[in-house]
Amino acid sequence: MNVIFLCFTPYHIKVSNWLSKTKFREYRRYIILSSFTCIEEDKLRCFLEQNLYNNIDYYHLNYKMSEVLKKPLLYIQKYRSDLSNFFKKVDKIDPVYIIYFSDNPIPYQILFNKLKTNEKKLVLVEEGTALYLNKYKSSLKEKLSFYIRKKIFKDKTARLFQYGKGNFEDIIMLREPELIDNRVQKIKITPEEYRQIFSTNKKDINKFINQGALFCPAYTTYNINIRNKVYNDIFRHYFNAKKDLCIKLHPAEKNTNYVKDLAAKYGPYVKFIDDFSITSEDIIIRSEINEIVSDTSSVLINAFYLKDNIRLISYINLLKDKYNINLNFNYSIYDKLYLDGKIENLNL
Repeated sequence: MNVIFLCFTPYHIKVSNWLSKTKFREYRRYIILSSFTCIEEDKLRCFLEQNLYNNIDYYHLNYKMSEVLKKPLLYIQKYRSDLSNFFKKVDKIDPVYIIYFSDNPIPYQILFNKLKTNEKKLVLVEEGTALYLNKYKSSLKEKLSFYIRKKIFKDKTARLFQYGKGNFEDIIMLREPELIDNRVQKIKITPEEYRQIFSTNKKDINKFINQGALFCPAYTTYNINIRNKVYNDIFRHYFNAKKDLCIKLHPAEKNTNYVKDLAAKYGPYVKFIDDFSITSEDIIIRSEINEIVSDTSSVLINAFYLKDNIRLISYINLLKDKYNINLNFNYSIYDKLYLDGKIENLNL
């Protein structure tokens, strides 16, 4: 029997590697990578344990809207060709299970609508805080982008919905089942199992960071000028306190060079980790860091499950009180940890 993993981030791949060695080790395993977060294929492949999979494929299913609008005929043709090849590949594998981490992308929606009539089991795996998001309002930009992609893929059934609310899944795997109002079968990922996922990276983490704090902001879009001011506030705070702060950005972050240059102004205490082949979770579980600084990044939540006695610090209060920025996110898992006193506010 065959199983397919659909992945487009390093986190997805690491979880798929673990599932391949545990819950799906008796199956023939296939993994299909794609470009929905615009992370290059070679960067994704560096996280694969290739011996775990019978076959590895990559499909470019997410072009920038600016490219499509400049050369519509060229990119629409590429889009549809890759989409057709993607569907043919899934049909050829004929899986019993489809393991996926996001139900938003239109190509996935089209696939899931087809498979629901073929008695395939669709398994949604939690990828971070987004599954626990109680309410989210799509921006005008997101709505416009979705409408254009819907036209490109010629699909009238695609829906714009909050992550994890597509109702395609037959099974859901997650850390906090009681926080999700979903009637399908739920499989809990225990803290012990979760730590196993990030215990395989053999790189020397200590050359990047040994102790101190890890700064790992979410890939969140709000006023970039204010965001840069917040970063400057935080870096200056750790510099003045003579405390080590290492920066690990989200893999989809586009303003890497700016943050790197800003960090250089606060050396030697503020350091930039410029290595894509390790994740924030690798650093948390394999170093002696004692605190995580973030806004609502899933890394802040993941750290709670990965390591005992680690400080979790959020600068949401700084965004709101000093810069009048409300992210308008309501994550039940974040709220639970905050109300339990596990997450504290950043005080500068």
